[in-house]
Amino acid sequence: MEEQILTLANNIAQFIAPFTPLLIEAGTFSRDAIAELIVQNGGQAIYERVQGLWSRIRGTTEQDQLSIEGAATLLSVDPQNERNLVIFRDVLIDVLRNSPSLLRELDSEIDMLRTEMSVIADKSSWIENVSQESSGTTRQTVQASDDSVIKDVRQISK
Repeated sequence: MEEQILTLANNIAQFIAPFTPLLIEAGTFSRDAIAELIVQNGGQAIYERVQGLWSRIRGTTEQDQLSIEGAATLLSVDPQNERNLVIFRDVLIDVLRNSPSLLRELDSEIDMLRTEMSVIADKSSWIENVSQESSGTTRQTVQASDDSVIKDVRQISK
């Protein structure tokens, strides 16, 4: 069960991290800045998943809520800071340990944390200089058919 909690907390932390500036201080961003951040990190559908997940992990005890918000505030300063991400993940681990029902609920919906990235060439298509970089639970696909040519494709999973 401990490995399950660690994996789930890690996936949630990586999924939410890019959006923490919006989740914590949305009122301080212009509409254009919000739209740009959402587009850069997967689009509106992903952001809606993040918002739903955020409300659920904050909807636990008051102490857990304060801990989650504090760790997320720290992470929002620099969402790519590995130390801050680990702190946020560790708080999530504690929250999941303290709430078996939340653990079961989120574990049954682990697929919502998966990101899919695809580049598809069909018929006589040409794909060149493609780079896919992701973290967390991601499915990356490059596919070609017929007389397609694929050159210089990089897929990086952190």
